[in-house]
Amino acid sequence: MNKKHLKRVLSLICMLLFSISLTACSFNSNETIDTTDVKQESKQQFVDTYENSIKLWVVDFLEYLDKTSASDLVEDANNNITLYDKTETRYIINYYGFNDATIQLYNSWNATRDELGALKSIDLASIDIEVSKETGDLCVISVEAAYEKNDKVVFEFTIDENYYVTGAAINPTYTTAQKMAKAGMNTLIGMGTVFVVLIFISFIISLFKYINKFQNRKTNKEVAPETNKALDENVTNTEAEENLVDDYELVAVISAAIAAYECEASSNGLVVRSIRRVR
Repeated sequence: MNKKHLKRVLSLICMLLFSISLTACSFNSNETIDTTDVKQESKQQFVDTYENSIKLWVVDFLEYLDKTSASDLVEDANNNITLYDKTETRYIINYYGFNDATIQLYNSWNATRDELGALKSIDLASIDIEVSKETGDLCVISVEAAYEKNDKVVFEFTIDENYYVTGAAINPTYTTAQKMAKAGMNTLIGMGTVFVVLIFISFIISLFKYINKFQNRKTNKEVAPETNKALDENVTNTEAEENLVDDYELVAVISAAIAAYECEASSNGLVVRSIRRVR
């Protein structure tokens, strides 16, 4: 009986020690403040407070993009005319004007607007404001809108902690027929490009024969002067040899004449002597 009682006491003591250790650990963990959780909570409170203002900015901004022509949009950006100047409504987003990211959004919209057509409606129920976990970013806003040429286009806006637009995306949703038509167009463009390149390469190859003819003509022009020079040298040598033969013939004739004269003088009894001058 004593042993059983002792075991129960020891078990109770162990349980008490374990409970105390857990309490101590819980107390220590509550003393540490997680800055990340605090920042996220602060962001969430801000979004909850200004949710209506953010949604109003989204609707007015999409309507402004649709109503303003491409040239007027560029002119407004160059003159620093904001959405507030158009609607006279003070928004929390881009409160002090707009930045480079907003200008890039204008350019993206001008490049996409013809593909979408005019604005038909904005799905207010689809507006979603999600608090961002990224440092420096406040939230990410997404909204769906319907256009003449596309019934579902998703816009996404990234807002930083200074309430400026730092990123935006325009994501049209294409139907199966639109995807097939776009794929077919891309295929035609790709095949057309390949054929154009092949035709160009064939044209370049066809010009090689003219290159060979040009090289042969140039070689013939270089060989012709050397041939003419050799012919001139042969003609000169032939003429020199002919002149030399003529000289030999002349000497032979003169020698024969002298010999004949001497023979005629000897037959008359005359002796021809050479006259030497004495100095």
